[in-house]
Amino acid sequence: MYLKETHSFDNQKIANVMSLYETGTIFGTVVLGLLSDKNEGARRSPTAITSISIAVLISLSFVVFYDSYPETLWLISMFFYGFFLGSIHHMICVTITADLGRSHSKSATSTITGIIDGIGSSGNGAGQVFLGGMI
Repeated sequence: MYLKETHSFDNQKIANVMSLYETGTIFGTVVLGLLSDKNEGARRSPTAITSISIAVLISLSFVVFYDSYPETLWLISMFFYGFFLGSIHHMICVTITADLGRSHSKSATSTITGIIDGIGSSGNGAGQVFLGGMI
């Protein structure tokens, strides 16, 4: 909706932007996962903090330059936004589930995954309701 109203993107362009976000998430999960395993071993925090910091910078560029962002820069930015933010989200969910699954019974792994995903989805839903009330 934002891209449609502010930048006059049609539905195809908006779909391309979102597809690039998801593509960035896929590549970021693989690359950042390999970096995390190779450089820190069981310590995942340095990779996550660095990745989230870069995603914050991308977010700030959206806020500061929102009215002058050309279409090509939107596409590139959304790829890297997915690379640095979406991938960390998936890595955190998967590694927490794997760690909890190892420390608890194997049959509890699906339940733990459902709880983690449910809490995250509830937070997302509450955030959307909160933002909708503010706008």
